[in-house]
Amino acid sequence: MKREIEQAASGVKEVLSVSEVQIYYKDNGEITSKLDIVLPSSLTVKEAHAIAVRVRAMIETALPGMRDIDVDLELDETDQRSK
Repeated sequence: MKREIEQAASGVKEVLSVSEVQIYYKDNGEITSKLDIVLPSSLTVKEAHAIAVRVRAMIETALPGMRDIDVDLELDETDQRSK
């Protein structure tokens, strides 16, 4: 499941990498996840948020049973595209 989450997130072209994925199994049978994605540092907050929404949608499509997908954003300060 971790690999599917990473692949779905990486399917959004602005995502430079996925630095961490955590999967949680709740007592009621729901599966939730938290992931950290790395984005170019040149993005605005609005652009980064829109990318996070797209990443969440990609994961929901790839894993329809996944609930409460928490996408945290990290900016790549070494990204050459921002210079």
